[in-house]
Amino acid sequence: MRQRCNDPDNESYGARGITYCDKWDDYDQFLSDMGPRPSETSLDRIDPHGNYSPENCRWADDGVQNRNKSNNPQFTVHGVTDTIAGLIEHFDLPVSRKAASQRVHSSGWDIEKALFTPMRKDKRRDT
Repeated sequence: MRQRCNDPDNESYGARGITYCDKWDDYDQFLSDMGPRPSETSLDRIDPHGNYSPENCRWADDGVQNRNKSNNPQFTVHGVTDTIAGLIEHFDLPVSRKAASQRVHSSGWDIEKALFTPMRKDKRRDT
């Protein structure tokens, strides 16, 4: 975190102005705020455009972090904002991420129609 943020040549962090909370220069304070790292996780910013701070950080596994990248489109459905994969998981939908993504990005469907329209059971193209 500190290395990424302090490197002005790092286009994803330092060059974008992403910073970390000053008190986290003291590892004990960081540990007090975040707690020990659970296995299979690493530090994740909840808002990928925001800074590293106790309010904007969590321990997250690779799946959560991959969905939370700043270049991954977010959609809001029924008051929930997340990626297509996150919304499918949240609403426990039987549509695949690939099909929903294709419906939105290639076929121009709105996000609710893409998520809540059932998949076809035959082999014809779904979208």
